[in-house]
Amino acid sequence: MIDNDPAITRLVEFRCPHCDHLCDVVGTTDGSPGTPGAGDICGCIACGCPMVFHVDPLDGVLRLRKMTIAEADTLSDDEKRELARVQFFARAVYQPGRN
Repeated sequence: MIDNDPAITRLVEFRCPHCDHLCDVVGTTDGSPGTPGAGDICGCIACGCPMVFHVDPLDGVLRLRKMTIAEADTLSDDEKRELARVQFFARAVYQPGRN
């Protein structure tokens, strides 16, 4: 069950800035427990859009935004590999309207 999985964190609903997919959970790709923080990266499960968590200066809420090219250039090899896994999954498995 998703609510009992330590690798899954429930968030306030958010929409992907690229495809508008509605989501309220994030997880780790390796099954390790964790809660995202500012600067952490993730990819949209629907379209693979690379995103970065940041703290909104207006309300202090942790939010997601599209990753910049400059940020993508600074990713470690491990981060690139994990992001590529999410993007592959999004293209290979996720089917809008059916998932």
